[in-house]
Amino acid sequence: MLHGSLATLHSLYVHPSVRRRGFGSEMTLAALAAAGAEGADAAALASTLAAAPLYERLGFRAIRDIIVMGCDAPLL
Repeated sequence: MLHGSLATLHSLYVHPSVRRRGFGSEMTLAALAAAGAEGADAAALASTLAAAPLYERLGFRAIRDIIVMGCDAPLL
């Protein structure tokens, strides 16, 4: 979603059977490129603990901790 020049990324999910193959990085980079083409110059997201290192490798940084109820799999 685009909020002025801020892109927010939501619900990126890679099935456990194909994790650690670069799909999460590719989806994130594609979303950032699309948002950039629409005028975004910053991005924000909420991450699971498991995915945080991926986003940090892509240049995101944690600015505070937030505690939420949920899990590393989609809630059905």
